Amino acid sequence: SIDSTHSESKDSGQHGHTERPKSAHEQMLAGETVNVSLAEEEALRQPSAERYLTLSLALWQAGRYHECIAAANKALGLKPRYALAYNNISAAYRMLGEWDKAINAARQALQITPNYTLAKQNLGWAIEGKAKHS
Repeated sequence: SIDSTHSESKDSGQHGHTERPKSAHEQMLAGETVNVSLAEEEALRQPSAERYLTLSLALWQAGRYHECIAAANKALGLKPRYALAYNNISAAYRMLGEWDKAINAARQALQITPNYTLAKQNLGWAIEGKAKHS
């Protein structure tokens, strides 16, 4: 699975005001399915590791696993020790049945953040998948 809680939630401060559409990041923090086109537009307009991570989540949710990996790698290009990006890579490789790559990415996430529960779960699932399909 992919972590959709990768940063702090902020109060939008829109009490009683007309609401603007949610950003892709806000969709992600709300646990909603993230709009791929919106996430892509935001990442291209203002590139950041967090925006590429949000895009990778959107692509994962859409079943576009190779593109998810590419977006997470762009996040790593901007923030090399980004455990959440490695976790997304692990989850995508797991869905593709590329067990060794999934295991390696989960281990990289855990080297950065040893107590990262979702990365531990992805590692376990990848090891189980490899054992079942070997």
